[in-house]
Amino acid sequence: GQICGACLMIKKAVIEKIGLFDERFFLYFDEADLCLRAARAGFKMLYFPYASIVHLEGASSASSRRRRVDNYYRTQLYFFRKHYGIFQTFLLYCLNLTGFALRSLTIPLYLAKDRDAKKVLRHFWAFIYHLNILNLKKAITT
Repeated sequence: GQICGACLMIKKAVIEKIGLFDERFFLYFDEADLCLRAARAGFKMLYFPYASIVHLEGASSASSRRRRVDNYYRTQLYFFRKHYGIFQTFLLYCLNLTGFALRSLTIPLYLAKDRDAKKVLRHFWAFIYHLNILNLKKAITT
């Protein structure tokens, strides 16, 4: 499992065995990476459902929505490359492209109804961005 990094407590013994956060992740998948490494090292994650926190989601990356989308998909590819290998990463890349292509087909519908067209256009530009195979190469080799 994965625990949200906004409220995460880790024992010193875990950090001593698996290491710190991987600095190559930027805002996304960093806690997923840490939790997966901990689980593979034999540690268990505990969830306390009675705790309550306020997490201002996106506050760290609110400056540029396009950069947030780019960072999300770049770190997603890096996470998969690191933990699951090049073949699974390429499959994820193809699934992402398929999803972006399908979503881009809905742009005229959103524009006609003026419903959150900016969000759909962001995904369309992310699709165009991810067509560049160099971005896949960059994500899986860094």
